[in-house]
Amino acid sequence: MRSNKPIPTKRPLLRNLQQLGADYAEGGYEGIAEVLFQKLNVDVYFLEFDDDRSGNFEPLRFIKDQGKKVVVVGIVSSKVPQLEDEEWMLQRMRDAEKWAGSKEGLGISPQCGFASTVHGNEITVQDQWNKMQLVNKISKSFFGDNQVA
Repeated sequence: MRSNKPIPTKRPLLRNLQQLGADYAEGGYEGIAEVLFQKLNVDVYFLEFDDDRSGNFEPLRFIKDQGKKVVVVGIVSSKVPQLEDEEWMLQRMRDAEKWAGSKEGLGISPQCGFASTVHGNEITVQDQWNKMQLVNKISKSFFGDNQVA
């Protein structure tokens, strides 16, 4: 199938490789948010928001092209097997919505891939499926059943 639509530009911003103990960045997105959301020609951003070192959602206020730019907030950790509290994750999505201005242009995902390095994370395949089921459940609760693919 051919489409006349341009291929979207996507940009993940990853911060560390836990198994190697390498932190590439720490702190929130505040210092780069205006350039990130208003000057870079990117359609979809994948941002980590799974722990305190990721900062808060305030930088999402710089998203000006609601509906044209998508920010996928990685609030579910792929580094640990424990499931996050669903209500807490829904509250985090409501916080992201408050700063972004609407649900339009938001998405939810794990904060990163489940095997960030050749060593991977100490998380089983079943843990990974449980995390993905949680993401799906939170997404349905937040966006509604008909908005989840």
